[in-house]
Amino acid sequence: MAKKEEKNLISYSWKQFECEICKKPYPYVFRSNGISYRLIDVDQDIPKETNYILLESLTFEKNSSRMVHLIMPDAQKTNFKLGRGHESDVRVSDISVSRCHALVKYNQENGRFYLEDNLSKFGTIVLSRGQIELEPEMTKAVQIGRSVISFTVKPFIPQNQQQQPAISAGMSKEFKTPSPQKSNQKTNVEQLLKQKIQDTNNKINQIMTYAIHSRQEEEELRDDILDDSPREENGMAGVKEMAHNLGAISDL
Repeated sequence: MAKKEEKNLISYSWKQFECEICKKPYPYVFRSNGISYRLIDVDQDIPKETNYILLESLTFEKNSSRMVHLIMPDAQKTNFKLGRGHESDVRVSDISVSRCHALVKYNQENGRFYLEDNLSKFGTIVLSRGQIELEPEMTKAVQIGRSVISFTVKPFIPQNQQQQPAISAGMSKEFKTPSPQKSNQKTNVEQLLKQKIQDTNNKINQIMTYAIHSRQEEEELRDDILDDSPREENGMAGVKEMAHNLGAISDL
């Protein structure tokens, strides 16, 4: 058995004891001739004058190690961290445990210990053997098998004392107040649709304008070609006449 001792905390760890023949684990407490015996005894370290709490690990795996933590708070230290991280006072080597999973708090005024979950991923479950007290405006979850049931106690308010919304003479008694979140979402969707339609119209107008300009340029170019054709024919006739005259002069 390994023992790690600090000022306010003592941790014991050991391998599970089992029969070498049938491999059945031995109980840690057994009776013989009316006398109780413990395989692991931590009574010698338990303080006699101060409050303490024992935390024992429960495992369903074979050949796994067991651990017992003895927490002894004092005036200087009343909070103890439980988790997988190195900064935790009580370390639990389990992948499902958060780095700082929960806190064990000691109240010096009433001498009671409290277990508080530290917003862990999988939550902190307490094994309850007796009655569970439900307080008003507090929610407690109870796990039965694989089902989790949440209980919330709401204070009773008589019907004649409940505040009712003021209704004018012209309004019906049955009305529904629109959700501001849904109204905002509807307004945002309408604005996005209007913006998409406006962008599409602008693109269509740009395409139509470009097509009209291209058609005009094409017509102007065709007119220029038609206007230049007679000039080219007249120019060729002048060239032919000049060549004919030059040929006549050479004959002389």
